[in-house]
Amino acid sequence: MQYILGVNEFWHDCAAAIFRGSELLAAVEEERLSRVKHHPGFAFAGSGPERAIQWCLDSQGLHDSDIGAVAVSIDMTVERLAGSLFDAILDGCRMTPLRSLVGELNQYRAVTSPRRHLLGATRGYFLDRRRFLAELRRRFGRLFFIDHHLAHARSTYWLSGFDEANIIVMDGCGEKYSTSLYRARGDEITPIGARYAHSQSLGLLYQNLTYLLGFGPFDAGKTMGLAGWGRCRPELGRYLTSNDHGYSIRLSEVKKLWRHARRAEIEDTHRDIAATLQRKLEEAAIALVRFLQGQTGCRKLCLAGGVALNCLMNSAIRESGLVDDLFVQPAAMDMGSAIGAALEVARRSNLPRPARMEHLFYGPAFDSDADIRPALEAWPGAAPPPTTSLTCPIAYTRSANIAADAAKLIAQGEIIGWFHGRAELGPRALGHRSILASPCSIEIRDEVNRRKGREAWRPLAPSVLEERAGDWFANPCPSPFMVLSFRVLDRQRHRVRGIVHADGTARVHTVRRQVDPRFYELIAEHERLTGVPMVLDTSFNLRGEPIVNTPAEALDTARRMQLRYLVLEDFLVELPR
Repeated sequence: MQYILGVNEFWHDCAAAIFRGSELLAAVEEERLSRVKHHPGFAFAGSGPERAIQWCLDSQGLHDSDIGAVAVSIDMTVERLAGSLFDAILDGCRMTPLRSLVGELNQYRAVTSPRRHLLGATRGYFLDRRRFLAELRRRFGRLFFIDHHLAHARSTYWLSGFDEANIIVMDGCGEKYSTSLYRARGDEITPIGARYAHSQSLGLLYQNLTYLLGFGPFDAGKTMGLAGWGRCRPELGRYLTSNDHGYSIRLSEVKKLWRHARRAEIEDTHRDIAATLQRKLEEAAIALVRFLQGQTGCRKLCLAGGVALNCLMNSAIRESGLVDDLFVQPAAMDMGSAIGAALEVARRSNLPRPARMEHLFYGPAFDSDADIRPALEAWPGAAPPPTTSLTCPIAYTRSANIAADAAKLIAQGEIIGWFHGRAELGPRALGHRSILASPCSIEIRDEVNRRKGREAWRPLAPSVLEERAGDWFANPCPSPFMVLSFRVLDRQRHRVRGIVHADGTARVHTVRRQVDPRFYELIAEHERLTGVPMVLDTSFNLRGEPIVNTPAEALDTARRMQLRYLVLEDFLVELPR
């Protein structure tokens, strides 16, 4: 059987994935291994996913000679890169006052690296990237360069389980386009309607106003969270209009909003800007869906691209009455394009379609004593069982029922680290690299945000037993990837105040026993103890850091978060206060 390697290496969120035929075996983001969040690619003077590629090979016991094809998730030529840079500079000047534009660029460099500048990006493309691609050719043979939006489209459609669908790809930018519409039937994906240039990018629009609100690169989730605290005001949203064919962005109207740029504390105007932006995005997305549905008559929809992580937009589409079935690629940002590029090569090789994606657990695992004990024993003063005295810096025991023990701690009000199985791909913690706590208390929610270094107003999500979701949320559906929001039922809000956002919604992760039995049992035990079939679930990381990957990283992060308890597979670890 042919093995295919998928690679994302150009913009950001560098990643690699290995397929046997069209079956996904392993996938990991470079950031989990390099510890550089949103690991930048060559366009930002970064590097390729060398560690991710090697881990994918090693995890499957493969050699270079086993790889039959390498799929690169962008087809970027020198001419296209020059056009993208010119468009970015021109559009930036049209959308942002010069002083603020310089501030944005400085902020991006500060968050990523001081090397993120035009000269560094040029060198990264012409020298570093060419060396990287030459090394891939030397090791694996022929490379296939896949159109970026086609890679996104294939990543969502071929893993949706649908036999036909409309597809919308929305991100910051690809080679030339920022939004693309497709019609898929059987194995074929065909562009339909207009494709939107970078000046019409919903992703870059959202990012620009995220900067205006005082947040940094990749902080769109903060803007989405802030939207729940504001109100939509039409006069703050003249920059984006919807029409019969989709939408139109007026950059000059965006520029006018910069007079409200945040300088200090968040004010009501900033909350209203966020709320208005969120509403306008939802309206634009629904207009695209309406246009596609009118063109094709199809009521199944697939979404991909970074904008597809906006769970409020996804839920607005679902509730619009225009779609019967919706699939959102959970690794919707550029890490997922590595999957899509490999799947496009699989299709061109006439390989069969894969099954519907049921989970994202394709990353590294550390599930043996040999993986975990060295990290425990390396802790200064570590004490093996049966020692449990708090006078010792760390104590650990092997649990006969770790799910039940963890649920008991959560029910008692503890905040715990939870490290189990293969790591999730993508930005959402789905019960394998998570911080878990009670969903019942606002005080516990605030404490989780404080310990993670998050703003106090930001919401935290629940993981709920799938079959019990209807008892707590209005009009729910299976949501295994935390990409949908549901309204919390009025009669239940007082019982789960820790996961209810200001707008009455929650970004929900539904858990099935067949997919994740250990995490399911933890939540089921929490229900037996408290009557609440859910836990608060957030990613196991501190602000500005990637999600933990190894047991040693879990221990270090738990220590810095001042957690008292950490679960490492079957080990229950007690840390000092």
